[in-house]
Amino acid sequence: KKDFSRQHIFHAVDGSLKRLRTDYIDLYQVHNPAIADLRQEEIQDAMERLQDAGKIRFWGVSISTPEEGVEIMQRGWAHALQVLYNILNQAPSQVLFPIAKEKGYGVIARVPLASGLLTGKFRIDSVFPADDLRQNFLTPRRLQEAIERVDEAKSIIGGAARNLTEASLRFVLANEAVASTIPGAKNPRQVEMNAAAAEGALPADIVEKLQSRLGDYNFYQRHGIRL
Repeated sequence: KKDFSRQHIFHAVDGSLKRLRTDYIDLYQVHNPAIADLRQEEIQDAMERLQDAGKIRFWGVSISTPEEGVEIMQRGWAHALQVLYNILNQAPSQVLFPIAKEKGYGVIARVPLASGLLTGKFRIDSVFPADDLRQNFLTPRRLQEAIERVDEAKSIIGGAARNLTEASLRFVLANEAVASTIPGAKNPRQVEMNAAAAEGALPADIVEKLQSRLGDYNFYQRHGIRL
């Protein structure tokens, strides 16, 4: 069970400062608290105290659904949102992003490669190791459903990018509400490839086609997946 109590947050921040060998953290984020946890406002109180103490400059919340983000912004909590956004899950762009832009919230797009689906390496018969979190939600049926959309994305992108991964990252960064994205990487080569994706842009017509043809799919919201 996640602990979002005031004392645990203080302890966690002090631990982070010690490990990072620094006096303050620019952006401290809490990961996926339930909206009920946020409504108790203990998290907010802890963050304000940490700001007053100079231990953090800003704080943010990692969310799973656009509705959570909208409530956070309407209540004036936090300064940034970490949002589940990718070609297969475009829901945040419809309501959340416009509000974030209006209210000046920073947006970090997480899971930009859709748990690896947008690397193009998975097929319907792909099997995940027992210790891989994806085995819990990428069932054969869901894999088949998602891969059909991945193949559609590939057909839209064509030669507009060097590969599907690059195109997927550029799609996320094409939205002006997104300040940054945080793709995963297992080796230095993947880190280099991810970074290189930011050096160019996906053509606007390709972005528009991906939005019009896949914008209503929303894989993670469709299946109630929280990461």
